[in-house]
Amino acid sequence: MKANNDMPKKKKENDKKKAPKPERVSFKGFWTENFSKEAIVGKWTAYRDSFKGDSDEAKKVRKTAVTKSVLISVAVLLSLLSAMSGEILAVQFGSNNGKMADVMSAGKAVYAWNDNIDELRQYTGGEEEIYDPNADVMLKVPFFSQKDYPTGCELVSTSMLLAKYGVKITAEEIVTKGYIKTKEVYLDKYGDPYGPDPNMTFIGDPLEENGFGCYSGAIVSALKKILPKSDYEVVDLTGLELEDICREYVDRGIPVLYWGSLQMEPLYYDIVNHWYIDEGKRKGEEFKWISNEHCMVLIGHNKDNYIFNDPSVDKAGAEYIRPLVEKRFKELGRQSVAIVSLK
Repeated sequence: MKANNDMPKKKKENDKKKAPKPERVSFKGFWTENFSKEAIVGKWTAYRDSFKGDSDEAKKVRKTAVTKSVLISVAVLLSLLSAMSGEILAVQFGSNNGKMADVMSAGKAVYAWNDNIDELRQYTGGEEEIYDPNADVMLKVPFFSQKDYPTGCELVSTSMLLAKYGVKITAEEIVTKGYIKTKEVYLDKYGDPYGPDPNMTFIGDPLEENGFGCYSGAIVSALKKILPKSDYEVVDLTGLELEDICREYVDRGIPVLYWGSLQMEPLYYDIVNHWYIDEGKRKGEEFKWISNEHCMVLIGHNKDNYIFNDPSVDKAGAEYIRPLVEKRFKELGRQSVAIVSLK
């Protein structure tokens, strides 16, 4: 059989070409080549000459240089503005103010100027740094008793909340001036009970022992009628947990209406306290009133308790233990309302 001379021959190991050893560069040579006076002058001359002429390469170099110059100028300007803002804040609040350092260290933008550092903190977005459930927080909110309104805790608490913002209106005026309507439960010709939706109407008479009350929706509607939209925002917080309410509102100086039970006693349902709703979207729906329902103003907290302006007691600052407050709050559907000043 004839040998195939086209087959590749296996190279011997010693036939392989050896790679040349890399040339060692001394530090002195590297420095001379890149950082000596002659090297720097040469590089600068080459860079300067690259700007000259009408070639595409020269035009590209010039365009790139202009862009870099603009970006550098913008960066320098922003740095100067940032430094000026920091100096203004230091003058406004005091350069040795430790709280100010806490705010600035959060690395957040500041959107408000105020002589109260605690109010400034709310605009930094640093919620995690602001809220401490074990801290002692208690807001100053005018206190009113409900002794003249046996079942009008929602209206009295609303008066306290409004007084915080300088709006003076009594529980009675909230009704007589038409900000909230009242209506009794009644029997139809078949003897079936009918009545209003507590999220739309105050049920019963707040001056009578046998009245019922109302829920957050009715108070939200009343507040929106009382307060000018340009100055205040009425916020229905229903559904939020108490810890979130404290973090986002109470700890930022904003008291909150809270629905729970009378002095945290158990809530219960009396079978006679039910009716069919005769108004609104829930018309025809059976409603069961939960007895011992109560409304008050949440004004603070500490390690063990939440603190309230409770109109059923004789002074501000009633304290109730945290787990029980949270339990009653949940049982009443986590209803709460706040007023946020836009001024």
